[in-house]
Amino acid sequence: MPLTPEQARQALRNLQSGTPWLAFGGIGAPFLGLFSATGALGTITNPDGPSLGQAFPLLPAGLKPPVPATNEAQFGYAVDSETSPGSLVAAHVHAGRLAAAGEPRGWDQAGEITPIRRYADMLAGYGVQGVDGSAWYHPLRLTIDSGAVAAGNANPAQDVLDLGAIHGHRLGRHLPIYAFGAALGGQRVLDAAAFLADQSGIPDRALTLVERASTYAHNDPASASPDRNEFLHHLLRFLSRNKLRSGSYFVGAVGGTPLPIVKPHSEQQNRPDASRHRDAPRHQAWQQHCPAPRGKTPRRSASSPPQGSLHHRAEARCTANESR
Repeated sequence: MPLTPEQARQALRNLQSGTPWLAFGGIGAPFLGLFSATGALGTITNPDGPSLGQAFPLLPAGLKPPVPATNEAQFGYAVDSETSPGSLVAAHVHAGRLAAAGEPRGWDQAGEITPIRRYADMLAGYGVQGVDGSAWYHPLRLTIDSGAVAAGNANPAQDVLDLGAIHGHRLGRHLPIYAFGAALGGQRVLDAAAFLADQSGIPDRALTLVERASTYAHNDPASASPDRNEFLHHLLRFLSRNKLRSGSYFVGAVGGTPLPIVKPHSEQQNRPDASRHRDAPRHQAWQQHCPAPRGKTPRRSASSPPQGSLHHRAEARCTANESR
């Protein structure tokens, strides 16, 4: 449900009397960006050196390992889903654990999908001038406005907030949609994608809905090793398959894939060819319970969907698509 008009007005009053920036996990701007960028840089430039963060008084105690650690282990401890505070879910990855021994204690990837130095590269923007991947300043107004979007349908709260997101029911009927639900959004992401498609009359076969909330933290889709990254695997299949069906597509995820990985693939997509377009219905979309890449096993399998549901109807299509 969207915000009510009164909730929207109250949110604007609160915004006028407080900070314009969102505080992640209770850590206000710019400190979360500072902790993120410097922790990532320490992991890249001096991973095995004694942690600078542990001695930094402004770093919250909940982000510090209980034993003397390296810069890499400090950073890993602060962002891994098993040890990082739940309030910082937007920063989480599956990256490993503190090493069993060592002085100072190092970091052990322990078979997890995201290498901690790969994630550090992403947040630090190391080697890229003037850019990093840390959210130093996230506008609170953006969060407020998103509460009134309501899948692109007009509502009174949009009038209060001066929004015009009103064309969500006018998407093209042949628009393919891919949604990947990681830990922060999970099933809500898939439900929102399915609702968006339904109100525009987009058929089930155009949807690719993948639920991995139990095995993918918020940032794993962007930072997991490419050879183990289910988000990337499904994305590339989605792009390859839908170049036969449509000149455009929509991809949504909680998390993302770095542009250098996606851009070369998307640039290779050609305009739909009429002779090939006639065969498009055979290329049906994978949906919620599609299999993992061949030879890869998720750490935990998803439960079966209810009989007769949109996702249940998709299971048979998953097997058919994987065999092609």
